[in-house]
This record gives sequence, structure tokens and C-alpha cells, in this order.
Amino acid sequence: MQSSLIRWTLEPVRFGVFAAITAVLAFIALIISAVYCRWDLFAIFLVGLLTAGVVAWQGSLIKSQIALQAILDLEREWNSPEMFEYREHIREPDGAWNVSNLEAALEFFEKLASFNIAGLLSMDLVCASTLGWYAAHYYLFARDEIQRLRDDVWKDYVYGDLEKLYEEYVTREVGSNPQARKTWEAKRKDTEATFWAQEREGETSSQSEWHRLP
Repeated sequence: MQSSLIRWTLEPVRFGVFAAITAVLAFIALIISAVYCRWDLFAIFLVGLLTAGVVAWQGSLIKSQIALQAILDLEREWNSPEMFEYREHIREPDGAWNVSNLEAALEFFEKLASFNIAGLLSMDLVCASTLGWYAAHYYLFARDEIQRLRDDVWKDYVYGDLEKLYEEYVTREVGSNPQARKTWEAKRKDTEATFWAQEREGETSSQSEWHRLP
């Protein structure tokens, strides 16, 4: 989680790199113009370069603002009273699934994953939010039930985008080593009973701090 937050905060650094490249190109243009004594061409190039830089910067800002607003809207939906009504009765204390409620949560995370695949939300932002954590754990804990739904109910590869999101999430957490991934999953499964107990109690993301495993 911490590495994801760091990647998200690197956006200003990326813009700094872009600005540095622009400065280098402007310097090269300055030298060429001095050699050929064509300062008019340098002025034209510089104006065009600055214009392109401003447009790119504004576009990046707008995209970031749209993504941030989208993740905030999703956070509000996830913590809404309507969604809590589903979440509180997804997994009963005896282990039984309320399939309709589970599907409501899975559809929500499938939407989140689809936004990521479409480019509306970056994986950095998804992983930096609590929604990325919830999406990964819902998929992990309900994976067998999802497979049953695919085989027996829908006869289709449902929640495929969520599965891709889960695989990318785990890769970012522990890499691609199969044993490291198994160890990660085993540690999370040890917390499953607590996870569902807190969902039944209706605790919000900010209250659920037990999941911050190293």
C-alpha cells in the first residue's frame, strides 16, 4: 500500500521530467538558431514548444482531476447506507453466502476494474485507495464462489475484469514469484473471519485498520 501511494505522488516528478526535456530541446534550438543566425525560427519554435507544454500540462491536470473525482465517488458509493445493507449480509457467521448480496459487491468492483482497464483510473490510484484493497480481498475470499457462479449459474466468464485487477494488485504487492503470491494469499486468508465479521458490523474503511499487514 505504501509503495502505491509513493507511485501516485510521483506525478509531479513526471511533470518535472517533461519540463526538463522541454528545456533541453529549447536549448538545442537556441544553439542551432545561433549557428545559422535565424532567431525568428527559434522564437517560433519556442512559442510552439511552450504552447504544447501548457496544453499537455493542462490535459494531465484535467485527467488527474477526473480520476480523483471518480475514485471519490466510488468511495462514497462503497460506504453508502445502501451498500452497507448488502455488505452486512454477504457472508453469514456459519459461512453461508448470500449470493445476491455478494453479486452486488462484485458488480461494484467489476465497475472499478472496468474503469481501470478503460484508463479512467490508473492502477496507481486504485492501489493507493482503500477500494483496491477491498476489491482484492473480496475476490480472494469469494474466488471459489465466483468460479461456482461461472460454472453453474451464468455459464460465462463473469467478473473477468475484477480477476485481472486482482492479479495486478498482487503483483504490485509481492511480485510474480508463485511462492510469494501463495504466501501473501495465505496470510490474507488467516484474516478472513475477521474481515467478514467487520463487514457484518458495518465498519467503514477508516475503521478497518486491522488489514494493514506488512
